[in-house]
Amino acid sequence: MDVYPGVTDSDPTKLQERHYYLLSELQTLVKDLPSSFQQRLTYNTLSDLALALIDGTVYEIVQGLLDIQHLTEKNLYNQRLKLHCEHQALKQDLVRKHKEALQSCKSHNLALLKSTQQTEVEACRSKLCSREFPAETQSLRSTVELFSQSGNRTTETASPW
Repeated sequence: MDVYPGVTDSDPTKLQERHYYLLSELQTLVKDLPSSFQQRLTYNTLSDLALALIDGTVYEIVQGLLDIQHLTEKNLYNQRLKLHCEHQALKQDLVRKHKEALQSCKSHNLALLKSTQQTEVEACRSKLCSREFPAETQSLRSTVELFSQSGNRTTETASPW
């Protein structure tokens, strides 16, 4: 199908042509469905759907939703990058601190120091792993759920859950 800016003409002939074109495209799409679904999509249902699509409102809504999704994904990606940079800085600081401590440590305290450092590393890991963005995570989950309910299989397969 081509781009659907919507029909702004009030010419009944153009509207009728557009309706027939959309109806034909819908019928072509329905042929690819299993027969149990084909039986449920009657000619009248497809015709009504074509009439609903004819003014372009649906396409504008979908485009708006796609724009919102892209902005949300970009925002989440930027937050992830920021968090990753913070984690890297914390790790580098911890490594630097441990190297300094090892250099100034007496040999008889070395085992205790290594044990303490290992505990610090594990504490740092658990702290870093536990950080989340609950609102964004919930938003992403609800978006994935909405797309999976609407039948969008590409988003469903890309789901991290």
